[in-house]
Amino acid sequence: MKLLLCTQVLDTNHPILGFFHGWVLEFAQHFDEVHVVCLQKGEYVLPSNVFVYSLGKELGEHRIKYLWRFYRYFGHIFFRVRVQYVFFHMGYIYNNLAAPFFLVRKLFGTAFYWWKTHGTLTPLGRSALFFSDAVYTAAPESFPLVSPKKRVVGHAIEAVSPSILSTTKSEPPVLLFVGRVTPVKKIELVIATGDELHKRGYTFHIRIVGATPDAAYADLLAQRIAQTTYPERFALVGPKKYEELGAEFAAATVCMNPSETGGIDKVVLESMQCGVPAVALRRTYGSILDRFGLSVERQDVLDYVRIIERLSTDKEELLTLKDALRREVTEHHSLSTLSQRIFNI
Repeated sequence: MKLLLCTQVLDTNHPILGFFHGWVLEFAQHFDEVHVVCLQKGEYVLPSNVFVYSLGKELGEHRIKYLWRFYRYFGHIFFRVRVQYVFFHMGYIYNNLAAPFFLVRKLFGTAFYWWKTHGTLTPLGRSALFFSDAVYTAAPESFPLVSPKKRVVGHAIEAVSPSILSTTKSEPPVLLFVGRVTPVKKIELVIATGDELHKRGYTFHIRIVGATPDAAYADLLAQRIAQTTYPERFALVGPKKYEELGAEFAAATVCMNPSETGGIDKVVLESMQCGVPAVALRRTYGSILDRFGLSVERQDVLDYVRIIERLSTDKEELLTLKDALRREVTEHHSLSTLSQRIFNI
């Protein structure tokens, strides 16, 4: 069988999308050929049955060339290679661009699948659903529409190495945030939570790891940190390579994710994979975190503080959670079972 993947970036060093390299490796174990059309490529090491086609963003090409190359590559793979599946990862642009191929897909025996884990949909996102045979999502909350095409299958989290799992916990303990430093992530709540913990006598260090595309927001956060009780305990770390994030999670005591994007942010599951509790909003993560007592009902600093205080004072619960959280990810969100959950292979 043959598979066509459409994604934004294929680059092991990308701080946000570096994980997709692992997805390609997983699919390559189950398909005779995997063809990857991406907007931008960087570093990758893939087996000989994987073929990569970049639209040229890494070269600074004009968007007209992106469009021309998309139809050139997609058309060649669809009509000449004859894939059994087309799989769109996240964004809706490719789905809509490929609409003409979708309309004739049955003549070629090809199914169009879409992976989408985001809590909001634009009109173009809704049209992307129309041009898909099925949409796969990580949890009920991570795709907001009721549709017979919707398939809730869990996420795809790569296993971490034993050496990372054996990482010594940082002292003083670390409250960690990982993700893009943008207003929708509500990182000011992380800072306020850390400050309240300090006022209550806890010695947490707060690490905020992620790219800062919004300079004004980053400046605002720096100002908020300067106004806290112990500003020296906060660190705006900046972006890290995907391969470096495992050590960040493993060294932390608690991960906090107050994001309001509405979709399942994989960093919550990556934290759990390392045995580290992640605290997040119930309306987004309730189906995953409620049973562990790690979700908050609202964006209230005191609600976050209560959970983190509980974890800080109950070492036995932390040890119990470590295995339970890892088991949750291994059983329901493992990358190694993604091909079976989507393609039944």
